[in-house]
Amino acid sequence: MTSRIGSPDTQADIDVRACLDRKSPRSFVMVAGAGSGKTTSLIKALAHLGETRGADLRRAGQKIACITYTEVAVAEVSGDVGVSPLFHVSTIHSFLWSVIPPVQDRHRCLGRGADRGKDCREARALSKTPDPSEDEGAARTGDRRP
Repeated sequence: MTSRIGSPDTQADIDVRACLDRKSPRSFVMVAGAGSGKTTSLIKALAHLGETRGADLRRAGQKIACITYTEVAVAEVSGDVGVSPLFHVSTIHSFLWSVIPPVQDRHRCLGRGADRGKDCREARALSKTPDPSEDEGAARTGDRRP
């Protein structure tokens, strides 16, 4: 871990810990300008949660999600809090792709064009999305769905 965790607390750090220390912790969104210390505050919040609630969360099989906008922030946060099964640190895009695999599979199949193999048929079945090439009405009218 780096010196960010031990750096002096800002008012934002204190406010975030107040949200996290409640009996029922609250989620929060941190919005501030570039260079204002958002990443440092997030790193300190994660370290605090790891210390105060980590054991209980591990026993319950739960994780803490830290979702950022950039891969740079993911690398900084992961580098400071360390690689731990307690923390899921990712960008918003990779987080969303991880929770919607059937849609992801369907998206991949659409990009294959004529190459419609078993995997694509299974992805369509999971997402209950019809295959446009199998639509009789589309075949008659020439109308194709995307």
